[in-house]
Parts: sequence; C-alpha cells; structure tokens
Amino acid sequence: MYSSGYSQVSKHSPQAKKTMQYRSSSKSCGYYMRIVFFFSSLIQSLIIVSLVLFLVYGKTQDSACQERTQDLEERFSQLSLENVALKKQRTNLTNFLNVTLTAKARMDSDLALLPFYNTYIFLLCLPSYVLSNLINELQILILVTVGDNLNLETIKLRRDIATKEKQIQIYEKTSKDEFSQSLGSVYNVSRAFLHKIDSLFPAHIAFQLTCPKQREHLEQIRSNCTNLSREVEDKLQRYMDTVGNHVAGIQNENIRLKAENWRFSEDYRSCRQEHAGMVEQHKQNLDKLQQKHDLDQERLLKEKKKLSGEKEVLESTVNYNAKAIESLMQQIEILNKSRVRTNTRD
Repeated sequence: MYSSGYSQVSKHSPQAKKTMQYRSSSKSCGYYMRIVFFFSSLIQSLIIVSLVLFLVYGKTQDSACQERTQDLEERFSQLSLENVALKKQRTNLTNFLNVTLTAKARMDSDLALLPFYNTYIFLLCLPSYVLSNLINELQILILVTVGDNLNLETIKLRRDIATKEKQIQIYEKTSKDEFSQSLGSVYNVSRAFLHKIDSLFPAHIAFQLTCPKQREHLEQIRSNCTNLSREVEDKLQRYMDTVGNHVAGIQNENIRLKAENWRFSEDYRSCRQEHAGMVEQHKQNLDKLQQKHDLDQERLLKEKKKLSGEKEVLESTVNYNAKAIESLMQQIEILNKSRVRTNTRD
C-alpha cells in the first residue's frame, strides 16, 4: 500500500542511492536548525524571565535596603547629636570643676587671711584712745625687747673679746717665759764654763809657776777662753733673742688662727643649729602642707567620683531615653504599617 505514491525503484539502483543520500542530508540540516532555534528561544525565555523577576523582586529589595539605610542614617544622626550633647555636658562639667577649684583656692586664701582680718576688725572696733594706747605699748615693748636683746648681745661680745684678749696675753707671757727659761740655760752653761776656766787657775798656781813664760802663756789661754766664752754667749744670746721673737710671732699668729678657728667653729655650730631648726620647721610645714594637700585631694577625688557618678547616671538616662525613643519609633512604624494595611484593605 505504500508503493502507490512512489515509483517502483530498486534500492540498489543508482537513482535510489542518490535519492536516499539527498533525503538524509536534508534531514540532518533541519535537525540542527531546530536545535539552534530551540536553544535561542530558550535563552530568550530565560532572559525575559530574569528581567521579569528582577523587575518584580529587585525593586522590593532596593526599597528595603533604602529604608534600612535611611533608618541607620537617622540613628547615626541621633547618636551623633547625643554624642555632641554628652561632649557639651562633659565640657560644662569640666568648666564647673575648674570654677569650683578656683573658688576653693580663693576661699583657702581668704581663710588663711581670716585671722588677720579678724584682728584688724577687732582693732577697728576698739576706741581710738584704746587703739592709740595699744599701739604705743606695742612700740615700747618692741623697742624694749630689741634694746634688751642688743644690750645682751653687746655684753656677750665684750665679754668674749675680753676673754680672748686675756687668753692671748696669757699665751704670749707663757710662751715668752718658757722661751726665756729655755734660753736661760744657755747663759747658765756659759757662766759654768767661765767658772770652770777660773777654777783651772787657782791663786796658789801663780806662786808655783816660776817661769814667766809659762805664766804668761797660761794667762793668755785664760784670756782667750774667757773672750771666746763671752763672744759665744753674746752671739748665742742674740740668736736666741731673734729666734725667740720669731717664735713669739709664730705663737701669736697661731693664737690668732686658733681664735679665728674657734669663732668660725662657733659660727658653724650656730649656723648648723639654725639649719637644723629651719629643716625641722620646714619639715613640719611640709607635713602640714602634705596633710592639707591630701585632704584637699581626697575631697577633690570624692567630688570627681560624685561627678563621674552623676555623669554615668546622665549617660544611662540618655541611653534609656534613646532606647525609649527607639521603641516608640518602632511602635509608630508598626502602627503606620498596620494603618497602611487597613487603608489598603478598605
């Protein structure tokens, strides 16, 4: 039944082979074309679907991102304003603390001058004649006290000068006496030497010596020894006088230096005592100032701690108010959304 529309051609004939080859090649080209058209239409469909989805859902995401960004910007602006307010409050607290410290220092200075003011007011309240009498008595008392101190100091200095002069005189006399005694032994030795020479020539030897030449020779020896002894004694005495004067000068210089050394030692001792007293006084003043400084610092630290607590309370209050405002904003936003939905339904 299939052969009615076609001519009876053998499959193995050349014409049949050509016809089959043509049909197979035509079928292959159409097949590929259909595949190409299918994929191109599929790609177009995907592009269209993507555009539709982007138009449908992309706008909602952009609007949500914009709302979130706007909300964050509003919160950032609010936090910036709160930060500026807190900085301003901190500056105000710092200024208040500086003003308080300045007032405290001024009050301390006024408190230190308060006894003088009280005395001055007390003196002003006195009658004029009483005040005049009091001033005169004070002047007299000051003059008497100063005069007595000066007189005592003058008497003490005169006594010291007299003591030192007497001490110097005693030292000079003692040194001269000791040196004179030491030099007197030289004179005694010379006298003993002359006496020894005289004893060598007794009176009866002159009668025993019969030879005039021997007698003359002995007399010459005696004369030479006597002259030599006296010359040695004179030279030694002059030398000893020179040495004695020199030693006396050295002794006087030594005494003067000792007196100056003693005076310097006394001055040093007095200065040392005054220095020790000043050091002790300064130490006491330093201790008092340190105690006062510690008390003031403790009070300032307590005030600072109190101000810090007040600052923390203010910050917590600000944070609580910010959270309350944020909660109210969220409630307002929820109410607005519910209202919009209600209006949309209506």
